Amino acid sequence: GDTRDDDLRRSLKRKYGDSILNLKEEFLRKRKKGKLPQRATESLKEWWSARVVWPYPTEDDKKALGSTTGLNATQINNWFINQRKRHWHKLFRGQAQPSSALEAQTALAAKYGSLATALEVARRS
Repeated sequence: GDTRDDDLRRSLKRKYGDSILNLKEEFLRKRKKGKLPQRATESLKEWWSARVVWPYPTEDDKKALGSTTGLNATQINNWFINQRKRHWHKLFRGQAQPSSALEAQTALAAKYGSLATALEVARRS
């Protein structure tokens, strides 16, 4: 029993070993996720800070950000989705999420007393 199992194991390793190693390396490469480059993040944060009242970039904005940062569309979209979840939505806690820039301005000014105060709070978060 053991000898046949060992022979089979060796035979399979010889036959498929290289393929298995190649697949393993490919999976490890694909799983590598991490922080975006610092310069790219800085550019995204600058855009965010300048438009924090309504941080929804247009398709043209995303293309420009892609050129500036070297990031692809998925990376840019995901960064904005995460940034809004972590920071922007908290500004409207206890309120309905705004569906336009004007709604956002009005809600922020009402909640924080003025749009200027709301912007200070938003930029600190």
